[in-house]
Amino acid sequence: MKVTVQRSMAIVRKSALLVFTVLLCVGCSEDDFDPSRPNVGAFVEQLKRGTYSNYEKGDEGQDLWLKMPEFNEDHIAELIEYARDTTHIKVFPSNPLASMPPFPPNRDYLYLGEYLLWCVEGVRNGSGYGSLVPYLRPANLPPSGISSATDTDVLAAREKYLIWWKEYKDGDWKGHHPLESTDYTW
Repeated sequence: MKVTVQRSMAIVRKSALLVFTVLLCVGCSEDDFDPSRPNVGAFVEQLKRGTYSNYEKGDEGQDLWLKMPEFNEDHIAELIEYARDTTHIKVFPSNPLASMPPFPPNRDYLYLGEYLLWCVEGVRNGSGYGSLVPYLRPANLPPSGISSATDTDVLAAREKYLIWWKEYKDGDWKGHHPLESTDYTW
């Protein structure tokens, strides 16, 4: 009898542990993302799927704009690594102060890599946003110009950021502009 009760108690404990684990997992979603403690890989996946949905809220709880993750220098290498991806994205946080659309005039998407480099630029310049608009453009044209970067340009810019990070990550990385010697700007 004593052995049967012990076995029954062991089964109950294992069942309770299993139920607790299942409930814990059900409460967690792959889409859960905390902008104050960003996970670059999870952010990239949400951008690619178009499911990023962390909004800044108004006084009455209404959605205002998508929150920018609080990236810092610990995220830079990973952001640059993911920037080799030129998938087209259409849903992403942008600078709420911008009065222009977040897309270049000649396309209705950003390249993922372009956007991620813009995120790096926001860390470098200390504002959280790379600029008012999140796309590369020729330095000699205003943001409203009709030209924008191609996927090849984005990959070339990524190489500049990669070189910049390797050279300055242990020094004055904020004081050196990765695109300084290029024809592109934010």
